[in-house]
Amino acid sequence: MNTSKLNNFALEIFKGIKYPEKIFCVDSKGQSIKYKDLQEKTRQLAYGLKTIHNIGPGSRVAIAIDDSVHWPVLFLALILLGANPILLFSNMVGTDIDKIISTTDADLLITDTEDFVFKTYIELEGCHNWEDNVPCWWGLSSGGTGRHKIIVHNHGSFKKLYELANEQIKVTSRDVILCTAKMAFPYGLAQMFWALRNNATLCLITKTPAPSLIFRMIKKHNVTRLNVGPYLLNAMCDCRNRHMLDQVKVVCSGEYLSEGLREKVLEHLGCKVYDTYGATEVWTTISIQNNPDTKDMGEILPQIDYKLVDGELYIKHPVQAMMYWKDVQANQKTFRNGWVATGDIVEVKDNRIRFLGRKDDMIKIKGTFVSMLDLEDTINKCEHVEESLVSVDHSGPVAETSALVKFQNNHDRLPELRRYLKDVLPSDKIPIKIKKVAQLPRTVNNKLKRQVGID
Repeated sequence: MNTSKLNNFALEIFKGIKYPEKIFCVDSKGQSIKYKDLQEKTRQLAYGLKTIHNIGPGSRVAIAIDDSVHWPVLFLALILLGANPILLFSNMVGTDIDKIISTTDADLLITDTEDFVFKTYIELEGCHNWEDNVPCWWGLSSGGTGRHKIIVHNHGSFKKLYELANEQIKVTSRDVILCTAKMAFPYGLAQMFWALRNNATLCLITKTPAPSLIFRMIKKHNVTRLNVGPYLLNAMCDCRNRHMLDQVKVVCSGEYLSEGLREKVLEHLGCKVYDTYGATEVWTTISIQNNPDTKDMGEILPQIDYKLVDGELYIKHPVQAMMYWKDVQANQKTFRNGWVATGDIVEVKDNRIRFLGRKDDMIKIKGTFVSMLDLEDTINKCEHVEESLVSVDHSGPVAETSALVKFQNNHDRLPELRRYLKDVLPSDKIPIKIKKVAQLPRTVNNKLKRQVGID
């Protein structure tokens, strides 16, 4: 069977399997799949999708199944057929799913793969021959607003990320990667690719990534690499069933990693944290720390071009997205003459990047950008504060800052906080309004919801 002339990323995955007896993927339900079974199950599922649902080149198929061992099989089966996977969350509310299906004109919604069990395989010679510049898969982006946006990538980005995986991320075949990001997010999907590229093992959490479950999976599967966001990392530090992670490489992504959280992780989990910086529009990592003790977010990775425009980072990345689907405003704001405007204000020195904050969350005081993240770090250093959220209101003639503060044990320590801020900050940098709250507002994926003001 000659498939060498077919341009199909799923076939590239099958050709790259070096250790067929090795476990490719395990999930929190106890299911597993070996590398040698990946091609067989993918071809079987592709056969069912084609013969029963008439799925083929150009079909749009919404995936809303749990992040289990079945997820990679379904995704690759659709790529084999030339269909466009539209990635959703299994726990999305029905109205959100309906809206996305309507917006994308999806032909089929799959919420379970149990009905797709066949002994017949699709022939590899009949697999789709992709053009690299056409839309291939559609992922989700939410950012700090909580509003789902649909981002479209082409087939060529698969191959480029696969090619760059070793150079950028340094995963090896000995690694066992625990992914806490949902597969519907580009960063979660990228971790699957890192595992496949290097014949590593991928661990998936089918439902909510509770801290106690994460610790159990780390111990059960001898996890060597944990990819996690700051919110979940903080919850792990407070987990009663926690244990030391000094043998695990902990990589943080998704949001700003504060110095206070770094210190807390070292104290409670016995490990240092490697910070990364990325953007949904480029699917994967832009920079990663090779030394967790540095104050920046690492060196910008090879093959990435960048420039600063009024402090905002613009990048050209080999795997950047094509567009936001039917979102003219977001496309005009983000995709500019081949560049991706990240919306992030950064400093770059010696090719190393320091994240200052989102452009919409910055304020200029006396001609200098002031980062809301730096203000939050300062507030969090007050001994009575557990966490804080600083936001900017640009609606008036002069931009104003406000802060929501969660105090330890829910005590009201506003007077002490105000005295502390007067001692450590210039008066023009102290938030105009400060309010005590029991919990900080967050999006469905636990990012801080920054577009929230104080009444």
